[in-house]
Amino acid sequence: MTVATQQFTGTFVADPDHSSFLFALKHMKVSSFRATFGDVEARLVGDDAGLTLEGRARVESISINNPPEFREHVINGEDFFDAGNHPEIVFRSNRVELADDGRANVEGELEIRGSSRSVTATGTY
Repeated sequence: MTVATQQFTGTFVADPDHSSFLFALKHMKVSSFRATFGDVEARLVGDDAGLTLEGRARVESISINNPPEFREHVINGEDFFDAGNHPEIVFRSNRVELADDGRANVEGELEIRGSSRSVTATGTY
């Protein structure tokens, strides 16, 4: 089956009421820890320079609720998100490729607690 896609032009803003950012990481090399951020913003811009993607999430909107002491430690602990000093997580792309079959490849910088790291993501659109 062939899928036809249109080239993106203009600015597309994610619906904040129906959007979230999900992450997963290995915990003690045994299990995966997953959570979401609900208070998010994302914007995809297509222009003559190509595509750019930017997103941000408020640390306090993490889906961890119980136990309350753990939530507090994750949000405000200096060894976790340290939301008092770094209230947002920010992503900025430096390459976005959308294939004709709906595959997406994105490279960019993810900033957490004032520290940036290069990340690559794949998915569909």
